Amino acid sequence: MNKVPQLKAFPEVPRARIGSGAWLRGQLAKLTFMPIVERELRELSRKRMTYRSRAITGFLAVLISLGSIAVGISSGFTTQQLGRNLFVAVSLAAFSLALPAGLILMADCLSVEKRQGTLGLLFLTDLRGQDIVAGKFVGLAMPAVHCLLAIFPVLGMSFLMSGVTGEEFVRATIALSATLFFSLATAMLVSAISREGLIAVGGTVLLMLIPLVFLPLAGHWMAHARLAGGSVFGLLSPWQGLQLSREAEYGAQPDFYWWTIVLTFAWSCVCLILAGVCLPLAWQDRPARSRLWSFRPVWRTEIAQTEADIAERRKMLDRNPMLWLGRRNRWQHRGIWFFLAVAAALAGLGMHGLKLKLSGAIAIFVGVHCLQAGLKVWMAWEASRRFAEDRDNGALELLLCTPMPEHSIWRGWGAHLKRQFLAPVILLVIVDAVVLKAGMHSSSWWGGDSRWGLTFLAGMGLFVSDMYTLSWVGLWNGLTARNATRACLKSIMQILVLPAAGCLGVMGFYTVVIGARIPLGAMTALWFASGYLVDAAVASKCMTQLARDFRAASIYGLAPDQHRKGWNGPEGPDAPVELATQAG
Repeated sequence: MNKVPQLKAFPEVPRARIGSGAWLRGQLAKLTFMPIVERELRELSRKRMTYRSRAITGFLAVLISLGSIAVGISSGFTTQQLGRNLFVAVSLAAFSLALPAGLILMADCLSVEKRQGTLGLLFLTDLRGQDIVAGKFVGLAMPAVHCLLAIFPVLGMSFLMSGVTGEEFVRATIALSATLFFSLATAMLVSAISREGLIAVGGTVLLMLIPLVFLPLAGHWMAHARLAGGSVFGLLSPWQGLQLSREAEYGAQPDFYWWTIVLTFAWSCVCLILAGVCLPLAWQDRPARSRLWSFRPVWRTEIAQTEADIAERRKMLDRNPMLWLGRRNRWQHRGIWFFLAVAAALAGLGMHGLKLKLSGAIAIFVGVHCLQAGLKVWMAWEASRRFAEDRDNGALELLLCTPMPEHSIWRGWGAHLKRQFLAPVILLVIVDAVVLKAGMHSSSWWGGDSRWGLTFLAGMGLFVSDMYTLSWVGLWNGLTARNATRACLKSIMQILVLPAAGCLGVMGFYTVVIGARIPLGAMTALWFASGYLVDAAVASKCMTQLARDFRAASIYGLAPDQHRKGWNGPEGPDAPVELATQAG
């Protein structure tokens, strides 16, 4: 009888390790970037927001789907049209989530390590730049991947409603995954070569605009000029992949879709490789050696600061030190005007290239509100970042030790926000009024329909209301949130996302469950009325909390829900410990 070969003939794979998976864990442990991945995943597992973000994302996707179904039923769509409408709405929402994921998770992941001085400690080990980049990328990308996976089941409902085919659903999921990979990898590259968080965020936006906007416009211009190679530039945009995933576009040009996916993944891989190469060269502080950089302080002091600027800043210092501090960085003011100029230029090029000729009411409405949404996000970031950064580095606590009153601190920063955003808001309102007047003619894009005019007018009012509310909400969230990014996201969720999604969910529940149709005019009125009510309630609450609990929130990071007697709450030597315990 032949003997069964014994397991001891394979000494590198012990018997005890076959079933338990210890051998596989040992092989993974040989990868040098796995300790960083383990650290990031352990840190994420301890945060409640890691689990809540997936549930919130799936819940918002359900609300958006209910709202799209309600709009389709009110418009008299068939079942297939409802499925198509649901597919478009949820896919656009998923794209809107995947594209800024890099800004939220990756834009400041390596630059913050440089500012805190912990990145040099990692290079004292046997880790390389590629290992640090790979570990950070794998660990921090998990929340975004989980949120995107939570949207896919809702997106698959359109397939069950016969709105789209199975192949179209698979192509859309691949395109959205490529978009998420593109966003995360681009932000990782900028974070590897940057040191300041604001510069990292701005550089990420500019680098992402190259394949998203500038290269497709250049390709369209080359195609219009009948130059060879113009169609290649358009394939680098992740948005093109989502567009080509549709059945009609894919049937006409199937190769273009796969080339877009391949080029998007290639761009992402190149960004990750460059980040690993540049990180060991960019983590140290080095003195300026070239004449250009040595000329930089002279340019700042002698050329950029005129006598009028110095006199104006002196008046601000006498009026409010926080207002003077916000005025120090003049490039933030110019950045808003640069944003508006670039948006206007891109809108003009888009209209000329796509030959819209101001003929679509929906295109005009969406374009104007996208510009307004960009300015709202900027307001949320600028309002929340100052107090969050000053609280982390201890500057806010030093300000509280000065004779300056507490209300002068937050009122001064509020006055700075007013000086920075008032003129752009007025300009956008004037532009909206011109568009409104031009669209009211019977021969224009609205065709004399007064409903579009009322909707546009209500949107103008809601834009001003949201900007005012975001200024107060951002100030309070900057005090209570853990960092500036979380404060900005919380402000956006409270003012821009949750009211809109909740309104869509209520309309969808009333239409689908109860079975009653809501006219489109009533839906629009409910949309804007809910926005005004939320703005009034949240703004008044944040103003009250700033006036009452500013010192407690700035020192202990508290977000008290109930009024306490005095800012310090409990008395006695253990009061700071009790307050920190209440903060969780």
